[in-house]
Amino acid sequence: MKEYAELKEVLLTYGKMNKSINKSAEKLYIHKNTFQYKLNKLARYTGYDPKVLNDYVCLYIAFLLNDVA
Repeated sequence: MKEYAELKEVLLTYGKMNKSINKSAEKLYIHKNTFQYKLNKLARYTGYDPKVLNDYVCLYIAFLLNDVA
């Protein structure tokens, strides 16, 4: 459950920072390579790459719908 919350925070921060890895990493106080690793982990788990706009939107909606359910 902790990993879910962490990956959700990574995805939402990535969106808020206009998909900038550097700005997102700074916002979360982590190294940019660590941030990229977490984005890649999300892509491995889901099959959707958050760096691709259509995939990002799918992941964003999935996280929002999971909160409602």
